[in-house]
Amino acid sequence: MQIKHFYGTSEQAVTNQIWIALIAFCLLVLVKLETKVKHSLLQLTRWLIKLLWQPCGSWIRQLKKKPSRTSRGRQRKHTQV
Repeated sequence: MQIKHFYGTSEQAVTNQIWIALIAFCLLVLVKLETKVKHSLLQLTRWLIKLLWQPCGSWIRQLKKKPSRTSRGRQRKHTQV
């Protein structure tokens, strides 16, 4: 979890923003666990930001989509000798 910048600079403002970020993160994890989707938290966050003011059906349809690719991590390139 990263907080890029704070909107307020007082101690109370920073504390509130940290708590809000933690709550949002926990809610996102709960959504992932309850729906049992294979998408990453990053992908779920991107969809939520993109579809925030759309009907919730749009977000649910995105959740039900199968991931378009499965990552196997960085693969080592084999060089021929």
